[in-house]
Amino acid sequence: MTNEPEASADPLKKKLQIDEICDRFELEWQSGHAPALDQWISDCNPIIRDELVTSLLAIDQDYRSKTGEPWSELEYLSKYPELHDAIATSFRPDNELLSHEPTDRFDGFATIDLTGSGSQV
Repeated sequence: MTNEPEASADPLKKKLQIDEICDRFELEWQSGHAPALDQWISDCNPIIRDELVTSLLAIDQDYRSKTGEPWSELEYLSKYPELHDAIATSFRPDNELLSHEPTDRFDGFATIDLTGSGSQV
């Protein structure tokens, strides 16, 4: 959209700008129109682009789910190929960084002898 406030490197200002755009995006959904993501990011400052796309995708997915027409990752990618990286990130499971693959960290729990017998369970 046009006339977006100037983004800066200040994290609070970036967050406020993203929130403002997301609020307007959500209002369009609430008015009964499915907004096009690309129109909402076409004029945005590159400093906030990835965060904005991720936030708008979350709102878009929520409203599409409520209307019974959720989109898959492939549908978003076919409609908005220029947003490939942000879409892929948005559809990545939240716990990917906490995968169950073996690591060098110890995942066990220490045992404490509460009986005073000195044996460990």
